[in-house]
Amino acid sequence: SHEPVSPRKGLVIQICLALGLGIPFLYIYFKDLLNTRIISRDDLKRIAHIPFLGEIGYTKSNSPIVIDSKSKSHVSEQFRVVRTNLQYVHGKDTGKGRVTLVTSSISGEGKSFFAANLAVALAITGRKVVLMEMDLRKPKLSQYIKINHESGITQYLVGLATRDEIIMPSGINPSLDFISSGPIPPNPSELLMNESLDQLIDQIKNTYDDIIIDT
Repeated sequence: SHEPVSPRKGLVIQICLALGLGIPFLYIYFKDLLNTRIISRDDLKRIAHIPFLGEIGYTKSNSPIVIDSKSKSHVSEQFRVVRTNLQYVHGKDTGKGRVTLVTSSISGEGKSFFAANLAVALAITGRKVVLMEMDLRKPKLSQYIKINHESGITQYLVGLATRDEIIMPSGINPSLDFISSGPIPPNPSELLMNESLDQLIDQIKNTYDDIIIDT
């Protein structure tokens, strides 16, 4: 025979095709099998029966505030959808401010980004909004809004500042005010158990339409 006995060209081609198709399939299958993150709405619906307000796509931006009254980007439209759906969660207007607390399991999941942009999305509709920086361990909102204010929630809770002293204009929208965290305390968890915090929220409910709390 003029053909080589080994290797058998046809068999080699078949094996290579099988590996070329099989390895990517196995990689994708096991990657999906071992994934513990929520990737889509279907993942959320499968593990929990909770109201779904919307999805915020990942975006790269020079500014952490990605929404304003004129923005028409994809992510700004997604925040507008969340703003609309939030009305159904809060239900009938009681005449007092609606309180929305933003939280997640660990640091770095986008709580501050979401809270800040949700607050702006509400403010551009004319609602009077206050954004509270309640992450007393690693506050980020002050950096986002570019406000360096020494008096914040920690001073209020220990009696070193009044309510009016800790509320300041955000500088982003006339309808949006901001309450910073203040200096980082040594006991943030215990400090948040202070009854003064309940009193503060009850008081500002009478002044603002929406209270957004970043935690």
